[in-house]
Amino acid sequence: KLNELITGLCTVFDREFLPVIVEVWDKALSDLSIEEIENAIGKWVSTHGRKFPVPADIRDLIQGDPKSRSHEALELLVRAMERSGSYKSISFHDKPLLVAVEHYGGWPEICSEYRDLRSQDRSYWEHNFREVYQSALRMGRKPMQAYLPGIHERYNAENAGSFTRGALPAPEVEFY
Repeated sequence: KLNELITGLCTVFDREFLPVIVEVWDKALSDLSIEEIENAIGKWVSTHGRKFPVPADIRDLIQGDPKSRSHEALELLVRAMERSGSYKSISFHDKPLLVAVEHYGGWPEICSEYRDLRSQDRSYWEHNFREVYQSALRMGRKPMQAYLPGIHERYNAENAGSFTRGALPAPEVEFY
C-alpha cells in the first residue's frame, strides 16, 4: 500500500519513482499506521501542493507540530510528577514522552532531578526536556518499556528473592 501511495505522490509531483524512496519512508514511518499515512498524504497534496513531502512532513501532519506537542508533554509530565510522585509506576499514552523520560534515566530519576531544580534553573531544564521530546518525536523512537517503574516496583524487583510469602502482586501502573 505504501508503494502505491509513493507512486501516486511521484505522479502528482512529477518525480521519478525509485524503490529506495519506499524503503526510506517505510523505515521512517514504521510506527504509524498506513491509514494515518494515507490520510496525511491526502491532506498534504490538498494543502501543500507545490512541494514533494519528506517523511517528517507526513509525521508532523499526523502528530501535530512538534513544538506545541513538546509543551503539552511537559505539562503532562509535571502534572504526573505532582500527582503520582516517584514511588508509583507510571505510563503515558504519548510514546515519545516515555522515550524522553527514559533519556533522563527513568521515572524516579526525572522526578528527583525536576524536584531538586532551583527556580532559576527550571526554565533551562524545561527547554532541554522539550528538545529531547521533539527529538524522540521526530525520530519515531519506541520506548524500551510500556511503562516506567517507580521506586516501589524497583525495590520489590530487586528484593523479590528475599520474600517468603508467595509471589508479589502485579505492579499498579497509573496512566496519563
